[in-house]
Amino acid sequence: MFKGTDTSAALMDLSIIAQIQGNAALGQEFQDKALQSHRSFSINRQSDPQTRVLVFAEPKALGNNTPVEFLLDTPAFEVITFYPGPLSTPADLPDHDVAFCAGSSESLTADAFFDTVRALTADTGKTVLNLPPKLIKPERDALPVLLGNTPGLHTAKTGLFTRDQLMDLHSHASAPIGNYPNIIRPHGSHAGLGLEKLTSPADLETYLSRHPDALFFASEFFDYASPSDDLFRKQRVVFVDGQPYPVHLAIATRWDVWYMNADMEHSQAKRDEEAAFMDGFDNDFCTRHAHALRKLTDTFGLDYFGIDCAEDTDGNLVVFEVDNVLIVHNMEPLDLFPYKDRHMRRLFTAFQDMVSNAATTATPADPL
Repeated sequence: MFKGTDTSAALMDLSIIAQIQGNAALGQEFQDKALQSHRSFSINRQSDPQTRVLVFAEPKALGNNTPVEFLLDTPAFEVITFYPGPLSTPADLPDHDVAFCAGSSESLTADAFFDTVRALTADTGKTVLNLPPKLIKPERDALPVLLGNTPGLHTAKTGLFTRDQLMDLHSHASAPIGNYPNIIRPHGSHAGLGLEKLTSPADLETYLSRHPDALFFASEFFDYASPSDDLFRKQRVVFVDGQPYPVHLAIATRWDVWYMNADMEHSQAKRDEEAAFMDGFDNDFCTRHAHALRKLTDTFGLDYFGIDCAEDTDGNLVVFEVDNVLIVHNMEPLDLFPYKDRHMRRLFTAFQDMVSNAATTATPADPL
C-alpha cells in the first residue's frame, strides 16, 4: 500500500479499497482528501533502492493511469507516485533516478497533463519515459484517421457525440455511424462499462435514458466472430520500447468480450488456445501482423502502451482501443493458467530493463 504522511497514505489506501468494492464516489472522496495535504506516495520504499522511479499520475479513478505498480513489483524499484496540482513546481518533485508519465494518453485532459509534466521536468536532467515531444492522442474517433490507410489493419468508423447530438439523431431515426447496428459507450469508459450494441433508434433512446454522461463514442459494429465456431476472440497486446508482448486472449460467445467475462477459468479448451496464442506469439501473430504492429509504434511514439484487438475473417488486425493504461497483471492462479507466468514475467522484465536503462541516461535540459 501507499506510504505518504500517515493520514494521507491511509486515505489513499481507503480510496483504492472503496473503488475495488465498487464505490467510485467514496473512493474519489478519499483521494481528494488525501491530496489536500500530500501529493506523493511511495511503494517498495527502502533505504537504498536500486532505482527510484517517479511516476506522474492523474488524480482519477482506479484504472486511469498506467499500472506501474504491477510492472515494477520488485524490491529493486521504489515507485513514487506524484499527483501534480495547480500549484506544483519542480521544487516539489521527490528525488528520483528516472520518471514515467502514467496519465492516460487518450483522456480529455491528456494534453494539459502531459504539458504539465513537461514543464515540471524540463530542467531535471532525468529521462521521462512515455512523454513524447508531441502527444498523438489515440482517441477512438482518431484511430481511423491515424491508421486507416494501413494494409492489414482495420479500425471501426467512430464518432464522438454529445448527448444533444445523439438525441437529435434519435429524433430523425438515424444511426450515429452509417446504419445500425452501432456500438456505443461513454467517453473515457473501459472494461466494457457502458458498452452496448444499438440496433434501432429505440435502443438509442433507451440507452441515453440509462446513461447520464455528456459525451459518447459511437462506432460501426464489426462482427468478428470466427466462422468455424461463432466465438469471439479478443487479444490484448502491450508494447514495451517498440516490442510487442502478449497479455491475454479472451474467448467468448458474446461480442462484448473482455477477459473478466470470458469465463476462461471454466474452459480447458479456451485456456489451451490462449496458451498456444501466447507461446506462438512471436513467430505467428507478430509475423503475420508485423506491418500493422510497426505502424502502431511509429504512429504514437510512446515507450509503453497497449492495444485491444481481434482478427477478422480476412486475417486483418482489427484494433478496438489504443491506450497506455490498459490493465496488465500476473494474478491468475498458476494451477489454472500455468503458461501465463513466464509470459508476464518476460513482459515485466522488458519494462524493468527499459526503466533501468533510462535511469542511467541523463537528458539535456530544455534551452531557456
